[in-house]
Amino acid sequence: MIEKAQILVVEDEAILGMDMIARLKQMGYGTLPLAKNPEKALETLSRTQPDILMLDIALGSKYIDGIALAAEIKKHYDLPFIFLTSHAGDEYIERAKAVKPSAYILKPFRDKEIKIAIEVALANFSSSQGAGSNQHSDDQQSETKTLTINDSLFLKKGDHFERVKFEQILWLEADGNYTEIQTTSETYLYSTILKKIEPSLPKEQFFRVHRSYIVNRRSITGFAGNMLMINENKIPVSKQHREMVFGWFNTI
Repeated sequence: MIEKAQILVVEDEAILGMDMIARLKQMGYGTLPLAKNPEKALETLSRTQPDILMLDIALGSKYIDGIALAAEIKKHYDLPFIFLTSHAGDEYIERAKAVKPSAYILKPFRDKEIKIAIEVALANFSSSQGAGSNQHSDDQQSETKTLTINDSLFLKKGDHFERVKFEQILWLEADGNYTEIQTTSETYLYSTILKKIEPSLPKEQFFRVHRSYIVNRRSITGFAGNMLMINENKIPVSKQHREMVFGWFNTI
């Protein structure tokens, strides 16, 4: 099952919070239950990890507002967040800037503004995570429309990103200037070459076995001759890769 990017909304006004959740679902994102206060937000984070948070600044708490909560999130969790607020005063803006949010959106919100903020936040966070690994530049991410975060790729589908865990990707196939990504449930088609997507994949799990194919080693179900089997599908192994590939298997 393909997962959607999961968003946690932190908003003390239930009507506004549920409205935001409804909007996000309509845009194609997944949502966690509304957190009405900082304590509930931290409790949720202790049990599960969203991909991004949307934080109201004025949370009605005597002890901690959205900016202070954001500081706690930065300290203990490596997650991007967007501020939602009706406050545009210099005091709020300066405090907000100090915790480096992905975006700062003023109420009332427009759906297009929300969607752009989320996609930019995910892209920037993906780039920052990849600073020490093989990640795409912003231009490459824009071209391939894939983002790498933790154990997943976020694949562009229509006007939103869908979360696809690496374990759900079976193989990638080059077709001229296009690349087909076959998952356990569906196929994604991108107008870019396979070589540009390859750096987004973990090297210990995905291997090029042919000029036109990269396979998830963990998805292989068998082999016959110079073909790998992934369920009922046959993937060719080129001569230059055969020694490495068939060396993976213990046969009797």
